[in-house]
Amino acid sequence: MLISISIDKQQLKLYDNNGVFAESPVSTGMPGHSTPMGVFSVIGKEVFHRSNIYSGAPMPHMQRITWSGVALHEGVPPGRPATHVCIRLPGALGARL
Repeated sequence: MLISISIDKQQLKLYDNNGVFAESPVSTGMPGHSTPMGVFSVIGKEVFHRSNIYSGAPMPHMQRITWSGVALHEGVPPGRPATHVCIRLPGALGARL
């Protein structure tokens, strides 16, 4: 499986061997807190994580992609960049991944 995230479109596409398996809105980093671009692997997962950087903010269904604190996690994507570098996923998708 492969996840592709469009920062411009604030959209995630999940691919399997047959092509696009699922699509979803996301929220990425806001100006001054940009989500990094590149190819990443999930290096850690926690069902419920609290941020070590942002005052213990809840990060349900967290999947870490960098050691510097970037992760995919459950939240409410408002349809625009609104995070501090992370990729916010709607609840149903966060749990599913």
